[in-house]
Order: sequence, then structure tokens, then C-alpha cells
Amino acid sequence: MRFDRTDYVFVALVALTWGPTVFRSPVFAIDPTKESDRICFIGGYGDGIYVAKYQIAEGTLSKPTLACKINNPTYLSQHPSLPVVYAVRETTRAENTKGKPAIFAFRWNPARMQLEKLSETAVDGDTPCHVSLDSEGKFAFVANYSSGCVLVYAVGEDGSIQKELDHVKHETRKGPTGNAQPRAHSIRMDPTNRWTVVADLGLDQVFVYRFDRENGKLLLDSKLNGLTTELGAGPRQIAFHPSGKYLFIINELNSTMTAASWDPETGKLTETSTLSTLPPDFQGRNSTAAVVVNSSGDKVYGSNRGHDSIAVFDFDETSGKLRSIGHQPTEGKTPRDFRITPDGRFLLAENQESDSIVVLSIDAKTGLLSATGKRVDVPAPACIEFLNIQK
Repeated sequence: MRFDRTDYVFVALVALTWGPTVFRSPVFAIDPTKESDRICFIGGYGDGIYVAKYQIAEGTLSKPTLACKINNPTYLSQHPSLPVVYAVRETTRAENTKGKPAIFAFRWNPARMQLEKLSETAVDGDTPCHVSLDSEGKFAFVANYSSGCVLVYAVGEDGSIQKELDHVKHETRKGPTGNAQPRAHSIRMDPTNRWTVVADLGLDQVFVYRFDRENGKLLLDSKLNGLTTELGAGPRQIAFHPSGKYLFIINELNSTMTAASWDPETGKLTETSTLSTLPPDFQGRNSTAAVVVNSSGDKVYGSNRGHDSIAVFDFDETSGKLRSIGHQPTEGKTPRDFRITPDGRFLLAENQESDSIVVLSIDAKTGLLSATGKRVDVPAPACIEFLNIQK
């Protein structure tokens, strides 16, 4: 929804006429086509969630400040229509020093530049490493790495996390080299809000669940085979193409990027292309982390931990094929998560072991990356989330 000047004048007149007892300030989605500074939140393995401002004129981040205290808030997400941010505390139930596994909901207070806690809900699993919401903001989803399970929660009208609705445990499988343990690493709804897709690193499987919105349940149809990757690939994170017709999977253990066609009517995934995220002459150890698609859908980016770079791919929507076009060092160790800035001009790479976020420039024609010399320091960053809602 977009608002013009007339809409804002009407809102102001209503407020003056009816008074504060019946008027509630509106919440507006930020128009991504308008260039402006943007708030972003940074999670990681530190002592809280940090907030910084992407300064569009300078093409850099302001110095991050602590927005709330919480141990190991390693992955963040946000409500689609409220200024509410979600985080998982990545710990195990046996760990006491940093708190039990939990999912948090925080409301953003721009006047105080703070995240104010709405809810803290225990997670019935170990090492929660990913959280996401459906497009209507009614359900939250959590993937638990160590216990290999995925959870569904109801979300209240204020954005708080309510009760757990479903708990699905992936089963151990027999493999050629022994038992394969489930390691659920990410979970997302598809663009139609009908299917839930889960990448399980331990089982080399991308699961597709039909989502029962009436009851908040994940339904595994025997006809839905999902996608089985190469043995030992380790699918970690996923990202949908803007068209909703393709899914990209970054495989952590064998350092590859997979493109797969996606049929939103049937929930069918079909692999179309898989390429290495590494240059041919690289000999060291490496694991991948995150995958991001640009807004036009013709470039796909993946992070390499070990080679310490962002891999860049061309993507042909007609053929479904990837083409490796380059690698850009992140000027630090262990780049984990990263994001493209809302204006599409820069990529923010988080170096977890170097306690830094580095700003890389994106060439508007080629999509290739280059160093800008700009960086900020923040403890063990692992996730960036741009605020898309303003109040």
C-alpha cells in the first residue's frame, strides 16, 4: 500500500478532530523506491541486538549501538506490517550460562532507539538458528539445528509470540557412511503463503510442507518429495527468486549453490543448476553460509567462510541456469550473513570472527562487487535485518 500527501493530510485532520482517545497513529510500510536513510538491526553471538542507520548519501553504516540485551541473538526476522523484530537465542536446553533457547518479539521504539520486549517464549529444541514469519504475520517458524526439529508459533495482533502450534522432528536416516542426523537449518514460507520449505543440512534434504493455516500445522504429503541434494552437500539456507518460480539453496558442506524451479501449485522442486561457490584454484577449507538474490533476480550471491568471500552468480530465468562470474573478499574472517542495501547499491558483509561489517559496492551493470574501504565494528555479527515498517 502506498500513501500520497493527501493521505497524510487526512490522517492529521482526523487526529485533530477526533482527539487522542479514538485516534491511533498509523503504521506505514516504507516505500522501497524512495531513497532515504534506513534503520537496520544486527544480531550475532554477542550480548544483544545492535541498531545502526544505513546512511544513503555516504553509502555506509552509522556506529552500531546496543538496542537490547540478549545473549546469542543469531538470527532476526520482522513482522510484515508492524515495527516488531523477532530473534532466536541460539543455545541448548542444557546450557545455563547464556539462557535457554527462546524466541523473542521486540517492538521498535524509534524515539529511544531501543527494542522493547513484547514476549519471550521457550523453544522446545536445541540451537535454534533461524526464524521467519508468514506474509500475513500470523505465524512464526523456528528451525532448530542440534535437535533437528522445526516449530510453528501463533503470533498475536500486537506481534507477540503466542503458543506453540506444531512441532515436527525430522528422523535420523541410514546413510552409506552411517546414520545421518537431522540438522534443520532454515525455514521459510513460499511467496504464495501456502507452502513451508525447510533446508535440513544433516539429511541433505529440502523438505516441502503443505501449510494448514487453520490449525498452524506442517503437513508432509507423500507426493511431495522436496529436493534431495548431492550426498554431503549440506543445504543450509534458501532464498526465493522475485518471480516466485525458483528457489536458491546454498550448500554449506560442499560449498555449492543450487538453483531449482518451483511450482507453487504443486509444491514441486526440480534442480536446474548447481555450481561451486569457490574459484577452481582454491585449496583450503571452506563452508558456506547465506544466499541472497537481488531485486531484479538476475544475480545471486553466497558467502564463503574460509575463502572469506562473496561469490557472485548470473542467473538466467529462462533456462534456470547459474553462471559463476566472480568472488569478492570480505576483508575479514568468516563472513556469515549479508544483505543488499534497500537502494541496491551496496552489499553489507558480516565478518563474524573479525567483529566487523564491511560495505561492498555493487556494480549496477555487472552485479560484481568491489571494496569501498568502509566498515563498522560490532561483536560477532551473524545477521542483518533492515526495518521495513515505520510508525
